[in-house]
Amino acid sequence: MLFVRFGNIYTHKYHTAYGDAQSVNYAKKEWALSLRDFTQAQIEWAIEKCKDDFAWPPSISEFKALMQPSAEQLGLPSTRNAYVEACLGAHRPQTFQWSHIAVKQAARLSDFYSLKSQSESYMLPIFKRHYAKVCE
Repeated sequence: MLFVRFGNIYTHKYHTAYGDAQSVNYAKKEWALSLRDFTQAQIEWAIEKCKDDFAWPPSISEFKALMQPSAEQLGLPSTRNAYVEACLGAHRPQTFQWSHIAVKQAARLSDFYSLKSQSESYMLPIFKRHYAKVCE
């Protein structure tokens, strides 16, 4: 499916990159191995992003990077804004008006009390890790 989509998106550029059947078969095997841990939804997201980001078919590493959308691309607050919100909401997590459940979940995983009491230099990396996982 991926190579059919690339052929339709990149037309002659695709055929230049993957000119013969043997090259296509080797490429398909390599791509299949590289993408086996990703979901169909992640792959389709990356294909759509390719249309905006690449004039030529992407490399495997470029394509894999597209499958890790930022929080902002998903309609969520940036990590920095989410962290600030988490710190504010940590004082009253049950009644706070969270912008998104993902922010509240990352704050909970980071520990509300720690968000209130620990330094940003200590807590931001912890929150960032949890937020990335929740957004994933």
